[in-house]
Amino acid sequence: MVVATLLAYLTLVAIGLDPARAPNASRYVYIGSILTLLLVAELAADIRWSTVTGLVAFAIFGLALMANLAELRAGGRLFQAEGATNRATLAALELSREHVDPDLPVEGEGTTHSHPDMLFPAWAYFEATAEHGSPAFSLEELSLADPQSREAADQELVRAYALAAEPAPAASLSRRGAPLTALGSSGGRIAPAGPCLRLLPEGGSGSFRFEIPAGGFAYGGESTAPLELKLARFGDGMGETIAATAGTAEVAVPTDASGMPWRVELSTDGDVLACPR
Repeated sequence: MVVATLLAYLTLVAIGLDPARAPNASRYVYIGSILTLLLVAELAADIRWSTVTGLVAFAIFGLALMANLAELRAGGRLFQAEGATNRATLAALELSREHVDPDLPVEGEGTTHSHPDMLFPAWAYFEATAEHGSPAFSLEELSLADPQSREAADQELVRAYALAAEPAPAASLSRRGAPLTALGSSGGRIAPAGPCLRLLPEGGSGSFRFEIPAGGFAYGGESTAPLELKLARFGDGMGETIAATAGTAEVAVPTDASGMPWRVELSTDGDVLACPR
C-alpha cells in the first residue's frame, strides 16, 4: 500500500511538471519524503537489529536522519522569519488602509526584506480580513519585532503612501508648525532656525538625520545640489530611499493610527533648509 501510494504521488507530480513546477520544489519533496520514510519503516519491520546488517542499517539511517533534521530546523527558522516579515508588511498595510491604492500588490519586484510572495492586491487582502480577520502584527507586536521585520514594514509604508519629494514653491518653507528634531550628522553640522533646521555640509557631502512631525516636511537648497533622501519609522536603519528633487520640494506624509514618528536622512553637498510642512 505504501509503495502504491508513493508511486501514485510521484506520477501525479510528474504529470504536473512545467517550468514553474520543478520536481525539487519543497512542496513536492516534503510529502515525498514522508511517504519514503513510511516505506522505510515498513521495510525495516523485518530487520533483525542485533545483526551486523541491522547495526549498519541503523547507523546509516541515524546519520541521514540527523542531516535531515538539521535541514528541517534551518528551513523552519527561514519560514519563521518569512512569516514575521509578512506579518509586519501586513501591519504596515493596515496602517495605510485609508491611503493605499487598492490595486497595489502587497509585495512587488522592489520588495527586498522578504521573499515577494504576497502578490495579491490590497483590496483582496482587505476583503479577506473583513471575513476571516487579519494575521498582521498589532502595533505593539510590530514595535517588538525583529529588525528585518520592522524594516519590511517601513518599506511597505513607503510603497503604500507613495512617498516622494515633489517640487514646491519657496513659500513651503513657512517656518510654522511643530519643529523638526535634529538626530545627528556626519560631514557637516545642523543649526536650528526656529522650527526649521539648517543643514550645512563641511568640506564636501554631508549626511543629516532628523525627526519630522506629522504631515511631513519641506526643504529648500541650492538648485543644482544633488540630494538623497531616506526615510525610516519602525526600522533601526535608514534604508528606504525615496525620489528626491533639487531646489524647493516637500514630502507629504499621511497621518495614521501609529504615533511612531518618521526619521529622515538627507545627504547633500549644498546648504539646505528643512522645515515642517
